[in-house]
Amino acid sequence: MAGIVLTAADKAEDRHAWAMLQRARPAIDWDKSTLRRADMTGEGLLSRVMVGHDDDRQLFVGLVRPGREGPLNPQVIELGIVRSLSLAFHKLEKPADCWIDEDTPLDGCRPKKGKHGLTLTVDLVTVTHLFWNAPARRFDPRPPRIAPLVEPAGPIEPDTPSE
Repeated sequence: MAGIVLTAADKAEDRHAWAMLQRARPAIDWDKSTLRRADMTGEGLLSRVMVGHDDDRQLFVGLVRPGREGPLNPQVIELGIVRSLSLAFHKLEKPADCWIDEDTPLDGCRPKKGKHGLTLTVDLVTVTHLFWNAPARRFDPRPPRIAPLVEPAGPIEPDTPSE
């Protein structure tokens, strides 16, 4: 299997993304070794994701879109103090990838071949799925899927005190 070859321009964009995060949040120590890349906007260009922490050990995730800096670029998400963090990209290529459940479309999500969202798993429990909300021009969390209500099998008896 062939690996991904990064060009000099890709490496320059990596450095630019780190510099953008440093300017936006200078109190955060952005860890270059955590850098991940994917097309998260569906424009065929790589967005950058990087993890950092502050002096109080609060953890942050920085998302940098290709292009100019602005009010929403980079976007920084504060996670608080965590023991573990896992980052993974998920595909947003099919219409079904942009639905909360079978009746509710994910507002602002537009599937496209090669497009990815970001899954954050904090302390092996809390899972947040981020996607590019094109009309709002920002990364938004996907609302959780709502499990259907399960009806009890029979009547629920009230607890009675033991005599």
